[in-house]
Amino acid sequence: MKIRNKTLAILGITFVCLVLFLSFTADQIIGNSFEKLEQEEVTKNIARATAAMDAQSENLEIIASDWGQWDDTYYFLLGQSEYYVANNLGVDTIANLRLDAMLFYDTDGHLYQVVGVNPDTYEEKNAPIGLLQTIASNKKLFSKPLNLSYMSGIINTPEGPALIASNPITKSLDVDSVAGTIVVVRYLDSNLIREIEQDIQLAISLESFSPDLQVDHSSIHYVNDTTVIGTEILNDIDGKPAQFLDIEIPRAIHQHGVYVLRYMFYAIIGVGVVYFVVLMLSVDKSLLSRMSLLNKNLKTITVDGSLSSRVKIEGDDELTELADNINYMLESLEENDKRIQQIELENKIKFEKVFLNTICGVLIIDADTHIIVETNPVAANLIGLKEEEIIGNICHKFVCPAEKEKCPITDLGFVVDKSERMILNKNGKTIPILKSVIPVRISGKDYLIESFMDLTTIKKAEEDLVQEKIIAESANRAKSTFLANMSHELRTPLNSIIGFSDIIIEGMTGEINDEQSKFLGYISASGHHLLSLINNILDLSKIEAGKFDLNMEPVFIESLFAEVKELILPLAIKKSIKVNFSTDSKITEICADRIRLKQILFNLLSNAIKFTPKDGKVDVFAELVSDRIRVSVKDTGIGISEDNKKELFHPFAQLNSAKSSRYEGTGLGLSLVKKFVELHNGKVWFESELGKGSTFIFELPLDSGCEKTISENSD
Repeated sequence: MKIRNKTLAILGITFVCLVLFLSFTADQIIGNSFEKLEQEEVTKNIARATAAMDAQSENLEIIASDWGQWDDTYYFLLGQSEYYVANNLGVDTIANLRLDAMLFYDTDGHLYQVVGVNPDTYEEKNAPIGLLQTIASNKKLFSKPLNLSYMSGIINTPEGPALIASNPITKSLDVDSVAGTIVVVRYLDSNLIREIEQDIQLAISLESFSPDLQVDHSSIHYVNDTTVIGTEILNDIDGKPAQFLDIEIPRAIHQHGVYVLRYMFYAIIGVGVVYFVVLMLSVDKSLLSRMSLLNKNLKTITVDGSLSSRVKIEGDDELTELADNINYMLESLEENDKRIQQIELENKIKFEKVFLNTICGVLIIDADTHIIVETNPVAANLIGLKEEEIIGNICHKFVCPAEKEKCPITDLGFVVDKSERMILNKNGKTIPILKSVIPVRISGKDYLIESFMDLTTIKKAEEDLVQEKIIAESANRAKSTFLANMSHELRTPLNSIIGFSDIIIEGMTGEINDEQSKFLGYISASGHHLLSLINNILDLSKIEAGKFDLNMEPVFIESLFAEVKELILPLAIKKSIKVNFSTDSKITEICADRIRLKQILFNLLSNAIKFTPKDGKVDVFAELVSDRIRVSVKDTGIGISEDNKKELFHPFAQLNSAKSSRYEGTGLGLSLVKKFVELHNGKVWFESELGKGSTFIFELPLDSGCEKTISENSD
């Protein structure tokens, strides 16, 4: 779409959106204001109608109060005024009070006298039975001594709703002397409604209350554009909803608001059209026509393809600056074009030098046809043909013939980077190569640059290394077998030496002196130390030879800790070291080799005690971490230096420091710990700070399958 048309469309859409927005905003602001005014007017009229109803009720209260506090009425209820009815309860008197009935009750709530009239025709009539029953059923209306009742409001009778007021009948100067109750009644009929309408100049109506109608206490109902009805719920003398009071009101305010919005909409449309035309003419003259001219000039330059052409735009604004910038860009492009041509020539010369002198073989291949278009001397020498004999052939004739029509780059979309492949020389012999392929685009055409190196010498070296590895592994297995056999053969005489030494020390062969006992003790201790070393070597040899089996069984942690504690306690007591064992309550048992697990703990604890100064402390704690048990052995010993940490789990490795030089050991304990933990599919590590102690931690799976025997096999 052209800019002119696009600008017109944008301005048109903007204009329509602006008009709609202004119209919507005006409707919301002005419409809501008029609606609020209308609601306020309806509310006021509802209040007027309700006040008129309250005035009628108050009028009945005044009549009931005047007659109830009249001494003649009091003596009439006591039977002491024989002319009261003739003088005061005439039809004209009651009709002039605008009452439908006046009723007198004694203190027991029995009807004493009733007068019923038609206030419009001044005719006497009987009080309806429904009215009498309704009043009689409401005991709150009747006054008794010490219990006076003053009530007024609406009651629903079978004959229709009525306004009533009740007042105790007393002496005018002695309100505590109660002779009975007076009740005055005025039906809420059409005559009373007309009186109220004339008073408030509004159309009202009454409707019996129905609980099924979901209406608020005061509500507004819009019938149509000309009429609105306000509704008020009138309560009876018991405070319960009795009647709906509907007030019909003309919607003059709403009609006025509609006229205002309509005229405002027309005004917005008119002003908008004028603004749109003026804006469009201004934009076209100052911008669109000049942009069209700029576009025409640029098209001419594009068609001619000459960077020496220039754009001409009159004026003194941003478009003129844009034209000047375009001209400056054309000048720069013209200069850059010359510079690029010079750089391309230099790069071509450099590429030819690199291509011809690189130590790798290089083939340039057409990506579409797989035809070799260029080769360097190294590739030609490896293939054994002249360059011109190679160029023009399909690349798969020499490189990876098995990948014909399945090229990893063009057919399968793979990346070939330092991949081992095969190349065929002129005699059909395969030569291993390390190849990389880079897709490039030159002058709008796709090519593949394949570079490769001859791996013949490297492959030969790899074969030699494999043979050396096989020989080394055989020697290692022979060493392990020798150590295992040697350790086994040494243990028998050592056990004899240790046993006979202990027998002589115990005096079973006769008495010996202290010096002989001391020397025999040295022999026994050295024998035990050498036997421990041989046992450790034998275990390591079995593990390395792949002949070490674990006897998996359920192991209770608490009982295992108790056994280890008995073994380690003499060492701890000797150095006054406190050893504490604690276990997470969630842990009961673990599936492991009981003997090897005990050996792991004994080695860690003996090390901790050995490197902990006198009066130190060692803490052993077992906890549950996910589905694994974690055991930590923490001491307050000498700690481990950074230099010794990396050698700690290696066989025959011992701490190398002035502090640790006085401690005895073979250097196999931690190595065996690591091997045994790994045989259980666990892991072991440590945390240590020199001079502040060490913590050795190992984790084992809770359940490794106690029904099976786990073996460590050599690779």
